[in-house]
Amino acid sequence: MDISALHDHLLQQIFKENADISSPVEVNRVGTVTHDDFVLDDIKSKDNATTASLGRRTRMHALTTTVRSLSVCRHWYWMLTVPSRWTSSLWGGLLDLDVLSETKPEVIQQILARAGNVAPLSVKGTDLPFHGRMAKFAFDIVRDHWDRLEWVDISIHKDSRVSPAEVQFWKRIATPAKRLRRFFFTFSDPTIAGPVMLKDAPNLKEFHSTPSSPLLLNSSWVSQLTHLSIDSMGYPSLLMFDFPSFLNALHGMRNLENLGITNTGLAVGNYKDHRMLKLTNLRSLTLKDEFNTCFAFLRHLSPSPQCRLDIHTQSPRGIPDDVYWAFDSWMERYLPKRKYNDRILIDLQPSYGEFVDAYPDCLPAPTIRLRVDYVPGSDKVNAESLFGFLPRGRFSRVKNVWFRMNLPIESEDFLDSYDVFFDFYGGLDSAEVLKTTLQGFQVFTMIALSDPDDVPMPRLKRVRIIYDKDNAGVDYIDPAETTLIGGFIQLFRMKRRLRQPIRHLDVRGFMGDFSDLDVCKGLRVTWKDKRHRRNGAGEYICGSGDPENNPLDVEDYDKENSDDEDQDESEMLIDE
Repeated sequence: MDISALHDHLLQQIFKENADISSPVEVNRVGTVTHDDFVLDDIKSKDNATTASLGRRTRMHALTTTVRSLSVCRHWYWMLTVPSRWTSSLWGGLLDLDVLSETKPEVIQQILARAGNVAPLSVKGTDLPFHGRMAKFAFDIVRDHWDRLEWVDISIHKDSRVSPAEVQFWKRIATPAKRLRRFFFTFSDPTIAGPVMLKDAPNLKEFHSTPSSPLLLNSSWVSQLTHLSIDSMGYPSLLMFDFPSFLNALHGMRNLENLGITNTGLAVGNYKDHRMLKLTNLRSLTLKDEFNTCFAFLRHLSPSPQCRLDIHTQSPRGIPDDVYWAFDSWMERYLPKRKYNDRILIDLQPSYGEFVDAYPDCLPAPTIRLRVDYVPGSDKVNAESLFGFLPRGRFSRVKNVWFRMNLPIESEDFLDSYDVFFDFYGGLDSAEVLKTTLQGFQVFTMIALSDPDDVPMPRLKRVRIIYDKDNAGVDYIDPAETTLIGGFIQLFRMKRRLRQPIRHLDVRGFMGDFSDLDVCKGLRVTWKDKRHRRNGAGEYICGSGDPENNPLDVEDYDKENSDDEDQDESEMLIDE
C-alpha cells in the first residue's frame, strides 16, 4: 500500500509511537537466534522472518526516527512541522541529549521552537560531561522549564566540586512539579554536590534514587510510585533510611510494579522477624546487592511466581552457615512454583554460579536471572551448591539447554554429587539441543552408561561442545586425553539402539583428530561456521566418504577463521 493512502489520524499515531523517548532503545529479538547458532545453515526463525544479527535489530532513537520521517515526503514534513498542539507535544518529547550532542547548536533551538511555550517536555542524557554544552542545556531546561517537564532521565559526569553558583537551578526543583512523571537525575560522584531534593510532584510515577537525588520516605508522592530503583553508587552511608523503615514505606506502595535495589547494604543483620509484604502488582524485582540484603528482601517481599527476577549477589563468605542454608531452603521452596521458558542457561564456574531461563541474545526474554559470586576454594559454598537448589524437576518442557560446567571436581569426587546431576539430565525429557563443556558431557555420558536401557534426554538431536569460559580461544581436543570421542561413540550407539538417534555433533572452535567418529553413520559433524567452509571442509556426514581421506582430521583448523568468530554481532549476517 502506498504511504500516501494512510489516513492522517493513523499517521499521527505512528509518529507519536516512534517519537516516544521513554521507550528503551533495545534489541528487537523477533525472528532472532542466539549468536552461537547464528551461522549454522539450518537454523530458521519460528515465524519464517529473515533471521538477522541482533546488531542490525537495535531500535532507532526516537529523535532520529522523527527527523528522518521529515524527508519521506512533503505531506509528512507538513504534518510534523505545521504549528499545532499535537506537533508541539511531539517535539517537546524529543530532547534526547545523547543524539543532540552530535548536532549543531541550532538544531536544539529548532526543536524547542517547534515545542512552543506550553507543551510538556521530556529530556534525557547519559554521562554528560559537566562542562559540555549538553549538561549546560540540561541545567537550563530544569531551571527555566521545570513546570513543563514530564520525563527526566539525566546523569552527569563531573570530577570536581560544584560551586554554589552552579547549583542555583536546584532551588527550582524545590518548587512543585505538576507534570513530572519520571525523575532520574544523578552525578557520577555524589560527594561533589549537595543532594537534589524532589518535593512536591503529584503525578510522579517513576523515581531513581541515588545519593545525588535521595529518596525521602515521607514524601507525598512515594505511595503512588509504580517504578522505584535505589542505587547507593558506592556510598551506602549516604542513604537516609534503614531496612525496617524502608519495609514500612513499601507497605504503602500498593501500585509498585518495578523495584530495583543496587549496592545499598541495607540489611546488615538477619532481619527475619519483620512484617511480610504482599506487593500484588510487583512485576519485576532486581536485587544486585550484598547477600544479607538480597535474602532479606526475598524473605519479606515474597515475590509472586509471575514476577520477573534478576538477582546478583556476592559470596556469603563470613555469613553464618544457618543463614546461607536458610537462603538455600527458601530457594528450594520458591523456585519450583515458577514457570520457565523453553531454554535455560546454567553456568557453573569456580568463582560464580548463574542460572537464566533464556539465551543471552534471542527470544524468549528471561523471566529469571540468578547469579551468586563465590570465593574459590570455599569448602561449603560454591557454584555446585547453587546448582543443588535449582528446580530441576521443572525443566521437563525445556528444549534447549546451555550447560557450561567448569567445576574443580575430580572424577572420584563426582560420586558425592551424582544424584544431583542425575536428576538434572534425567529431567530433560523434551530437550533437543544440549550445549555443554567437556566436563558437562563427561558427566552426561557417565550417567547414560549407568543404565544403557534408560538413557537421559530421549529427544536429544544436537550436541554442541562449548568452551569452559566465555571468549576462550581455539581449544585442542586430544583423543588420547579426553573421553569425548569414545564417550560420544558409546552414547551414539546407545541412542540409536533405543531409536533416539543423535543427528548432529557441533565442535566449532575445537581442533583434534575426530576420524574415529566415522563409525557413527549418518551423524553430521560441524567444526567450522558455514561462512568459513571452503571446498566442503568444515562439515562432514559420517560414513559418507573414503576412510583414508576422512576430513574429520581437523588438525589444520584455520586459527584466523576462529578469530573471526569473535567479531561483533553487528557485522554478522546469515548467508542469503
